[in-house]
Amino acid sequence: MSNVITLPLPISPSSPDIWTLFLESRVSEKTRVAYQSRLRRVSERCGYDSEARFIQGFLSEPTTTASRLRESLQRDGIGQSDGIHLMGFLSVLGRFAWEQGLLPFCPHIEVGRRERCHVDRIVTVTELEIEAITRHIDSLPEVIKPLHRSALEGLYFRGLRLEELLSIRRCDLDRVHNQVSIEEKFHKGSHVPIPVRESFIKELSLLESRLLELEPRLPVTQGLFIPPATFATRWVRARNGNHIKPMDDSTLNRLVHGWGDAIGINVSPHMFRHGIATHLAGKGVSVRDLAIFLRQSTSEVQRLYFDRLETTARAVMELI
Repeated sequence: MSNVITLPLPISPSSPDIWTLFLESRVSEKTRVAYQSRLRRVSERCGYDSEARFIQGFLSEPTTTASRLRESLQRDGIGQSDGIHLMGFLSVLGRFAWEQGLLPFCPHIEVGRRERCHVDRIVTVTELEIEAITRHIDSLPEVIKPLHRSALEGLYFRGLRLEELLSIRRCDLDRVHNQVSIEEKFHKGSHVPIPVRESFIKELSLLESRLLELEPRLPVTQGLFIPPATFATRWVRARNGNHIKPMDDSTLNRLVHGWGDAIGINVSPHMFRHGIATHLAGKGVSVRDLAIFLRQSTSEVQRLYFDRLETTARAVMELI
């Protein structure tokens, strides 16, 4: 990175290791890993040649360091959510240093806040983009096609939320009635059956057969969605018996981002839910029927999708 800052003196070996103390104060290992990553990114963005020198500079001039980070984020057009994570990290680190007596005051660092997703801020995928993603999936190796096709079926054609898709287990398939049981957003711990397309059941069944090839003694409570790399490495056993290590949110996000990279767009899992809802609303599906399909309140469906169509129509008419 250009304009690298090198401070004349390194951190004194006799001074408290503030970073070690900071990490030890975090409860979750996942949080510690996230903060380690943010320290590296913040150090680079603020122009320091090492993480240790960044901490030294931050303890010397916390307000100046925060301003430098904010200017870097604004200059490079970093997204709001990512910027909040980095500025929030700096704020937490500053408060911790103050509590440890390493700063004479608690630095006030403006983090910002996420804006509510209003009607005109919804981002969706188009039907042409769905077709392009489908063609991309068709070009993938046969062994992982069921995984990708099942994910697309669930996220778009059934409008599932990310956590609902990942909750599907072997025992949740009802091939007779074409139903799948999912753990709904507001019903944690209990699985609710919902009707799905026959093609979704077919792809889930193929995915299940792939898993059984990896582990023939697979329990019925096994989640059907596992990391794509598992099919290549054949490393399948987790610590709990014959279960295969399940896919987590970040892995599914990376899988979906890979679809977008393949066709040249930015996508996220929830955009597919917005996409199918917008497309169905535009084709004349009623508010009530769409609310039942999405398992969402009619008022939210009206605000998110039908009011959006009306707003778009009015904007178009103003151009005529």
